[in-house]
This record gives sequence, C-alpha cells and structure tokens, in this order.
Amino acid sequence: MLWIDHFRREYYAVDPTLLLDIAHDVKLHLMYRAASFSEPTWYMLWAEHDQYWKRYYLPSDRVPREGLILDAGAGEGESILFLSRYGFENFVAIESDTGKYDRLVSNTRRLNVRIVNRELTPEDLKGVDFAKIDVDGGEECLLDLEEPKCELVLELHSDDLLRKFMDKWPRLQLLTETQVQSVYLTRLRKSDA
Repeated sequence: MLWIDHFRREYYAVDPTLLLDIAHDVKLHLMYRAASFSEPTWYMLWAEHDQYWKRYYLPSDRVPREGLILDAGAGEGESILFLSRYGFENFVAIESDTGKYDRLVSNTRRLNVRIVNRELTPEDLKGVDFAKIDVDGGEECLLDLEEPKCELVLELHSDDLLRKFMDKWPRLQLLTETQVQSVYLTRLRKSDA
C-alpha cells in the first residue's frame, strides 16, 4: 500500500489550476497532434483556444459545412485545422509570410486547401461563404468593397481602422477588444440577400 500513500502525497497536493492547465495542454496536443507549429503559435493556441476560438471563430449554422472558407492571414494553418474539426471541408488559405508558408503547407496537406502565398485582395471574398481575416493591417484593402454577403470574422489592429469599417459596413458587430494592443475582433453575419 506504499504506492497509494505516494500517489496521495504527490498528486493530491497539486494545485487544481495546474491540473486544469495540464488537461488543457493534453487536449490541444491531441487535437493538433499531426501539426508542426512554432513555439509562438503553440502559445497562442494554448492561451486563446477555448476562450476565443470556439466563441468567436466558428461560423454560424447558416454557413454550410461544404461551403468555401477563406482564411486570410492563415499563419501555420491553425484556424483551418480548428474549423476542419467542426466539419468544414473546403478552404482557401492566404498567407504572405514566407516563414509561415512551409508550415501551413505541411499542416494542411491532408485537407482540401488551396494555398496562396500573397497579400489579401478584395477579389478574394468572391464566392466565399465564411472568411476569417487577420492580416495585421492588410484588411484595409477591403474598404473598397460594399458590405460583403459572406459571413466573416475580421481582426482589426487600430482604432482608426475599426471606425472606418464600422462606418462602411453598418452591420459589422464589435465582439471583443483587447486592452493591451487595441486589437478588435468583429463579425459580419451572413446576409439574407
């Protein structure tokens, strides 16, 4: 019975928040076990996955699972892998950072993804059912468009850009903002038109 005493002493004395952190870490590694992410991407996934991604990055039920999903600012493919876990099948990934591009290709190789290594353009929203756009200022090119008919989540990185988009697209909703770097997460629901 000595091992039971050891178990009680070693594991029951652990801070419960540490156990939750370990469980969260294991869950993420199981979800993304085939992916090869850089350390900053793993940290971002660990910090934001449950708090933000499930709440803000999932399309509404109006977006068909077989619909076309645009991921502009696709990074290393983390958003595409996340959305594929919820049954979405067809993706276009735009990533201009050549340092992230190779991991994006590797991490999404088993999925139906067309990958483009360039900046976002307004034409990229044509034929799209849902778009996740996080291109750190490059989304300003979309101000040339009338309000898109697709549903989208748009991450904006300045107060000025937020105001411009809110003025141009009146149905755009502010979902959340960070206090640290003026990062705004916005959503435009799918149009009935």
